Amino acid sequence: MDSLRIALLIIGAVIVLLIYLTARKKSAAEVRNSAAEPRIEPDFSDLEDVEPESSIIKVTPAFSESVEHLTQSDGTDEFKTISEQPDLVGDAPAEDTKKPDVPEKVISLRIVRKGSGEFPAEDVILALRKSGLTHGRFGIFHLLASEDSDDALFSVASLTEPGSFDLQKLREHTLAGLSLFMLRPGPGRGVDAFDKMIEIARAVSITLQGELLDGDGSTLSIQRERFLREDLIQYELKHLQLK
Repeated sequence: MDSLRIALLIIGAVIVLLIYLTARKKSAAEVRNSAAEPRIEPDFSDLEDVEPESSIIKVTPAFSESVEHLTQSDGTDEFKTISEQPDLVGDAPAEDTKKPDVPEKVISLRIVRKGSGEFPAEDVILALRKSGLTHGRFGIFHLLASEDSDDALFSVASLTEPGSFDLQKLREHTLAGLSLFMLRPGPGRGVDAFDKMIEIARAVSITLQGELLDGDGSTLSIQRERFLREDLIQYELKHLQLK
């Protein structure tokens, strides 16, 4: 029994020794392998010329193309500030302010001879000129908006075809009457032009001893005059936004 116990102890000691030697040999091999691998040092040479990230400005192609077009309208190379560019600061583009088409309105009056007969052409021309009208475009008379303007507040044509006045043949001609008309939209306020046309029409009809009618050939009564004036006011309030 004693010899068997001794033999087992010896065998156990040998096994423990073999395990210890094997483990130590493996550990030494790992140390040698790790020592053999070269150490890699960090390389900062590529960063020597790099600026801090906060100072780097990245310009995208889209923005660079926009900058090329931010030149002044006079063709110079100066750049406008971004605040002046509506599309860059979020401002909505200006809406088209063009007014829609406004329907034309014509107001007309007539001056005819009382009873029968016609006006001597020479008397008519003198009465029109005395009232401040000038002979001009289309061979008819106009009351101009101002001395330096070609725009007419209203015009006067002959009721005798073709409606124009032949200033070279006054003495041998007579006229069946006159047609005074104003077209809106036109220069100035329509009501002012209408009142001026009424004033001159009355003065000319008195000078020629004629009769003042509306555009339909009816006598221009006070009520009819007021109606025409109010109708013109409503037209301009609706279509020309006048107050």
